[in-house]
Parts: sequence; structure tokens; C-alpha cells
Amino acid sequence: PNPNPNPNPNPNPLKTTLRPVRVTVGTGHDMVVSDWDNGLSDPYIIISAVSKGVQRWRCDVSVREETLNPVWNETHTIPGVNGDMKLYFTVIDQDEIRDQFMGQGCLDLGDRVTNYWLHGTRGGYVDIALDNLIFMPAEASGAPVRIDWDFLEPKGRIRVKLDIGLSLSDVCGYMIGPPSGIEESTSVKGRAMAKAKGRKLWVSINDGELHARRSMGETKPRYVVKLHDPRLAIITTTRDGKPLPYILLVTKYSKFKFIPLNKYEIDRWRMAFLVSRMKFAAASAADAAKGPEQAPVNAAKAMRLADLAPHFLLKPANRDRRRPRRRSSRGRSITGMQLK
Repeated sequence: PNPNPNPNPNPNPLKTTLRPVRVTVGTGHDMVVSDWDNGLSDPYIIISAVSKGVQRWRCDVSVREETLNPVWNETHTIPGVNGDMKLYFTVIDQDEIRDQFMGQGCLDLGDRVTNYWLHGTRGGYVDIALDNLIFMPAEASGAPVRIDWDFLEPKGRIRVKLDIGLSLSDVCGYMIGPPSGIEESTSVKGRAMAKAKGRKLWVSINDGELHARRSMGETKPRYVVKLHDPRLAIITTTRDGKPLPYILLVTKYSKFKFIPLNKYEIDRWRMAFLVSRMKFAAASAADAAKGPEQAPVNAAKAMRLADLAPHFLLKPANRDRRRPRRRSSRGRSITGMQLK
């Protein structure tokens, strides 16, 4: 007999590893009435990824007006969750004076629910009943949202689908990314030299796109890079075939360098970049075949840095207007000096 039998034949892939998760909110059914003038409601949803009582991520589902059975069909990507987190779905009625709490449902990402989804109803929807408030969602500033939470009696349910990123092209974590600008400048032999410092970013790769945020928990990404863009080159090795300790994204006019904080994760990141490139290249070629009028990316236009990262521009160093070079009596080059 096996001296160390595995008690869990289907281990939870989210237990120890942070992975991107796509959450699709489908429909809502039999919700509570909040507008007594017309007997309907204007519901919207706040999705909170909570770990140890702290909101790590937040996604907002849009409002559906005057309905008790809303149809959303919205998909949001949470760039980094694990099995210790819980997803809270807070349904709120939009009101002119103050929004009202309509109900809250919870989905635990632990072994039981995740394994049931992976090996049972994978790809299907899960019905979540709405109940009383357990966790108060927070704003971007950390303050709790302003709602009336004790006025209505919660009821109804919502349908939710999870898509956990388990492929080689789904990865997330901290990296040293491109800087936001020139941090400092120096002068070497009369030339202005720019010294740019990298920035610690939370990077996630999902669906062939790279999303970079300043920190874990930031709602909107600072910039998005389509890794399957034909104008983008991904360099992971030297000319001799030796692996680089970083990933380099090169366009015609600019370069991006991404360095993993943990040097032992370079292989995982390198594989994610390359697999995303190959996996979604066919979709990019199909868009390019539609023509310049329908294609979202014009291949004839040279990509600049602003196309990849409008918020992270590598600006040239500030150079003062130089005076013409003059030669001293000793033959040395003098720049920006007055001879007496």
C-alpha cells in the first residue's frame, strides 16, 4: 500500500498559485423591489475579491434599469486570485438620492467549490442566492461604499460563470516594468544622458493581452499590450540562443523590458509571452485580412511607444540649447563655456 496516500485526488490549482480568473455575470432572477413608484429596480453589481477580510480586487457590473430579472452577460477579469479568496457579489439599486442594498452572494474559491467547477460543471453557470450583507465593498480609496443596507429584505439569485486561467498563457505577478519617464539625468563628456529607472508593476497575461498595473488591487490597468500584434517582437534569447534574464518587447521605435522579481519564475513568464503570441496569432491574422477599414490594427502604420503604453512614455532628456563648439588654444573641445 502507498504509505502517503493523496487524500485529495483533484487538488485545487488556486490553492497556492495566483491566477487570472474571468467572471461572467449572466442573469438575475426574482429580485427585491426597491422603487415603489413602478414596482421595479435598477440593479448593478460590485464584485469583490476578498482575502482575510481585505478587498484585493473590485469589478463593477453595469446598471440594468427598471427590471427584476436583469440580463447582464458581462465578463470581467480578476488579475490574480487564489484558493484562500472569496468572491462577494453585492447587488445594489441605483437611486437618485442614495443607492440601496438589494442582496449579497458569496462564492468561496476553496477546494470544494473549485474542484466541483473543474471536474463537475466546468463551463457552466452557478446559481448564487442573495442574502444579507456580510462584507461591505470598498471604494478605490479604501472607504466603504455609501449605501442604505438595512432598508430592503434581500431575495432572488444571480447566475455566475467562472473561467480559471490554467493554460501556459495565463500568468500574473509582480515584475519590473518600463519606467513612467526619466527619473534623473546626468552629463557625460558634454552629452546629456538619460537614466530611467524601472517600476514595480503588477502584470497579468490573459487572452493574449498584457495588463500592467501599479499595484495589486488597482481597478484599471495603466496600459494594455496585445502580444499577438504583428508589429511587436518578443525577444527572450540572445543571438546565440542563450536565454535572457528578462523579456524584451521591441517595436520600430521603442523597447519594453520586463524583469520578474523572482529569477526562478523567468521560464514561466517566458513561456506565457511566447504561448500567447502563438495562440492568438491566428486571430490577429484574421483581423488583418479584413482590410484597413475593418481591421482594428492597421499593419501599415508603424507602432510607436504611445500605441503600446500611453501612460508610460520614455521621454528624451531635457537638453539645453547648445552653443557652437569652439576650440581652445590647447585643442580641447569646449561646450557651453565662455572664453575670456
